[in-house]
Amino acid sequence: MAVFHMDQTACGTNTSIVATTCRMSAIHVDTPLDGLSALANVMIYDTASAPVAGTDVPVAALAIPLPATSGLRGRTKLIFPAGGKRMANGIGVSVTTVFNGATLVATTVRPAGIDVFYETGN
Repeated sequence: MAVFHMDQTACGTNTSIVATTCRMSAIHVDTPLDGLSALANVMIYDTASAPVAGTDVPVAALAIPLPATSGLRGRTKLIFPAGGKRMANGIGVSVTTVFNGATLVATTVRPAGIDVFYETGN
């Protein structure tokens, strides 16, 4: 199993993780220590290149909740059962301000990191 890690800087870009047929088994999104200043949405795409946020249609999404109290670091997990989510083309990720929106998140709204767990092949 491979793990692709996006740091906080990469979370502000449309990113291609893998450009081949694969199975995605899980996604972990870490919230920064000081929390997010606004809601963020992690969008996952079945694509062999960097997705176009707001144009391409996501196959999965995670809304990252705001912490109840500043200083609480958390992890949001999405786990795909039965061997994982099959992706025909590859995996792309965008972090946007609204679900399937075209606006990428600002620095203060970026997750601390995103880990995508996958295996190549189908």
